[in-house]
Amino acid sequence: MPDVGQVVKRVRGAAALAVAGLLLAATVAAPMARAEDYPARPVRVIVPFPPGSSSDVNARQLGKVLSERLRQSVVIENRPGANGIVGTEALARSRPDGYTIGFVTGHVVAVNPHLVKNLSFDPLNDFVPVLVTGRSPAILVVSAASPYRSLKDLLEAGRRSPGKLTYGSSGEGSPQFIMAKKLERMAGIEAVHVPYKGETPALQDLMGGSIDFCFGFPAGTLPHLQGGRLRALAVTTPRRLAAFPDIPTVAESGLAGYEESTLGAYLVPRGTPPAIVQRLNTEFRAALEVMRAEFTGRGSDVTGTSPEEAAAQIRAEHARYGKLVAELGLRPQ
Repeated sequence: MPDVGQVVKRVRGAAALAVAGLLLAATVAAPMARAEDYPARPVRVIVPFPPGSSSDVNARQLGKVLSERLRQSVVIENRPGANGIVGTEALARSRPDGYTIGFVTGHVVAVNPHLVKNLSFDPLNDFVPVLVTGRSPAILVVSAASPYRSLKDLLEAGRRSPGKLTYGSSGEGSPQFIMAKKLERMAGIEAVHVPYKGETPALQDLMGGSIDFCFGFPAGTLPHLQGGRLRALAVTTPRRLAAFPDIPTVAESGLAGYEESTLGAYLVPRGTPPAIVQRLNTEFRAALEVMRAEFTGRGSDVTGTSPEEAAAQIRAEHARYGKLVAELGLRPQ
């Protein structure tokens, strides 16, 4: 006679294995099912910068095209603060279901880790890159009423009176801050940093005469240049931009070798199903093609990468800025 207890144990074990198998199959199938139905409701894009900033303008323009392709509303949510950290932290804490996406500049995930102690998220491991949209140059601008009519004028003033010039940025670690610190180091000048909660208020104060200069990105700066409220002194690319042939480069204005730009990237929280990441990548790249002429007309280098290429570029930026931060003598706060 077989041992009844052993038989019962074997039956229970087989049942447990069957249940576990069903649960595993359901777990694997669930993301696939969601991906097939995605998106079934509006998609939120967090922009960790204020309305009217270049990042905001770009995200809204691309979001409109994306909405048409997804056949769902794409809602832009501005969450500015702490040089992009506030909004990016909100993204990291969001459900990884594809319904919350973040649009960041490379500095948010490549510079902040080197300057901010106890950062609340891991920029290299808490997100899955969807794509890098491209790189954007910056334009060094002054008020239209400024006495400085060239970068040479500005730098000469800085050398004559150390610590007198002031510049605005979106905060320590922001693209504008890093660009200005690099300018100071290469030109041998000292200027006073005035942090703002974003590019938009910095440009407003620049136009009002409260600060002397600022690095602005084309999408947010061009309307003020065209309206005659700002004057462009130089661009941060190694060669003049076809879109702005009359604006000299920082390098040709006396600082040979100066070059800076910032990448733009869309991220989703870690754990987002790969099929959804790939769907978003496909749709974003198609939307980028629709907007290519608009973005390149503002001097941006439009790429539109795969998720894998985006991850590699972000890691390369992280390493590059780690070295630059050390060269500039900046310390984590």
